[in-house]
Amino acid sequence: MKITFLSSPKKFEGPADGIQSRSIANWQLVAPTSRVLLYGSHPTDRDTILSLGAALGGVIETSQSGIPLFGPIVRDAAKVCEADIQIYLNCDILLPKHFVSVIEHCFMTFRSCLVIGQRIDLSENVTLSASPEDWEHSAPQLVAAGQAELHGPGGSDYFAFSRGSLDQVPQIIIGRGSYDNAIIAYCLREGIPVIDASISTLVFHQFHDYGHVRGGRGAVFSGADALENRSVVGSIFLPSLQDATHLLLPNGRMVRNWARGDWARAAEVYCRFRRKSQSAGDLVRQFGRLLGPVGWSKSKEWTIDYIESFRV
Repeated sequence: MKITFLSSPKKFEGPADGIQSRSIANWQLVAPTSRVLLYGSHPTDRDTILSLGAALGGVIETSQSGIPLFGPIVRDAAKVCEADIQIYLNCDILLPKHFVSVIEHCFMTFRSCLVIGQRIDLSENVTLSASPEDWEHSAPQLVAAGQAELHGPGGSDYFAFSRGSLDQVPQIIIGRGSYDNAIIAYCLREGIPVIDASISTLVFHQFHDYGHVRGGRGAVFSGADALENRSVVGSIFLPSLQDATHLLLPNGRMVRNWARGDWARAAEVYCRFRRKSQSAGDLVRQFGRLLGPVGWSKSKEWTIDYIESFRV
């Protein structure tokens, strides 16, 4: 299957230059025949982007604050790229060498689906090379040394989908709070299978601050753009990785997922997004509070076991 990587990088300056350049080089090493298409780049970055072997996407719509919209990105990419699979990633993600085979396996099971997964957050003082062969077996040691930590299921940094399948997605502002929740919510409502590949492929998130955004981290996750994304979700409930419809196991088997064992949560997701009934979702939530969460513990409590599951 042909793959196109999509992203919307920051300006290539300061620490962001090295972080983004490593990520783009990593994607090309993992999938040598793929194309990397970048959107919303600063005009002065053109030469840098071309020198990295990436291409510039077309001019697309943005939010009022100038942040690119997810829908226009995927629609433009569908027109200019013939790849069967498009993968939108934040431009700070490093992929393992088996990442593409895992994604392809998902699309051999489902012709159309959304593949997402958790990430490992690197500490500020940790820099990995672009080549996954240099680091993909060092995750347990990094975690044990306090230099890396499994991010919770509330954040997704990559989205793999078949070309054209998300063309009708609403106005979602990328890189701002709840944009991942909004993408997941759309797929749940449309009956598009959402596959959690967390325990089958491991991705690393390079450390960065939010100095490039006026208002910093608070503006990213609680500002006007984040509030707009939450309105797109259309629910007080923000679906996350935990609410994927399927889990991909390391042995390649695909199994149904019921909110990782939290049955009350699974019922609420079904009511709000499959049945499209917020009132029913409210009733289930009230009942669920009486039961409390049942099932898997919070992900950070099993970080080491999670990482060890990737050893071959």
